[in-house]
Amino acid sequence: MIDLNMQLGIDVGGKKFTGTIREVVGINEGNLTEEFINQPSLYAWFAVLSEIASAEVETKKFETSVLRANLDGEKRKELSEQSQKEIEGKKKDGRVTEAMVESAIITDRRYMLCTQELAELQRQLGILKSMVRALEQRKDCLIQIGSMKRQEMVMTDFGIDLKKVRNNG
Repeated sequence: MIDLNMQLGIDVGGKKFTGTIREVVGINEGNLTEEFINQPSLYAWFAVLSEIASAEVETKKFETSVLRANLDGEKRKELSEQSQKEIEGKKKDGRVTEAMVESAIITDRRYMLCTQELAELQRQLGILKSMVRALEQRKDCLIQIGSMKRQEMVMTDFGIDLKKVRNNG
């Protein structure tokens, strides 16, 4: 079952949104004028948040890459020093493999935290992109509903003299 009352929590660039999918994409047919008026600003707000989130993801990717590069040198040095220590009077083979360095990097708490933060930013970006697509569909629905309402008015003649409307007078 689709749960349109699912709570969304987004915090991007200091802008926060907490609400449900229904609150964002729902259409109140009883007040279409307000729905038409609010659609562009609602779309713009989520589209802007999506762009901010995209920039935050790219920034965090860069930070993660820089951290990884720094950790590579740091872990290589640590592993090399460890392998040079004497154990039972004998020296170990001083080779440090790429797998050893990789393992040391991905288990480093700083790297794990950075990648977790990146994953959260990517999650929020995905939600925002989905909301923007949903708002594009909402716009299409509003257009269709507006068209249907106009057709209903024409079919019922709704007390409007169509000749006067078409001739502006």
